Amino acid sequence: MTPIIDVTLRRAKFNSSPLSDMMGHYAGEVVETCVRAYILVNIRAGMVLPVIEQLSRIEEVREVYSITGNYDALIHAQVNDVKDVHQRMIDRIHRIDGVTDTATYIVLQ
Repeated sequence: MTPIIDVTLRRAKFNSSPLSDMMGHYAGEVVETCVRAYILVNIRAGMVLPVIEQLSRIEEVREVYSITGNYDALIHAQVNDVKDVHQRMIDRIHRIDGVTDTATYIVLQ
């Protein structure tokens, strides 16, 4: 049987570990969530605005911008862990009609 670990004890253990220094800062506040990622998105011609509208509805998306350059949109997302970047974000983004490609960058520090 797997032991049940109290969240308070886990948080205390984490806060005393070197990993606690890896927490990010967002708008002046410490962000205790997990993984931040920036995702560049290529979108089929003529579909940029509808795709951006759909991207902005994804729960984990914090910001989405229409940009110039080799990609058409830039997403700032926050998820629970690296696995969620793929499972919760990339899979969902690629199911949106008009999305042709993505490039994902995970924030380390």
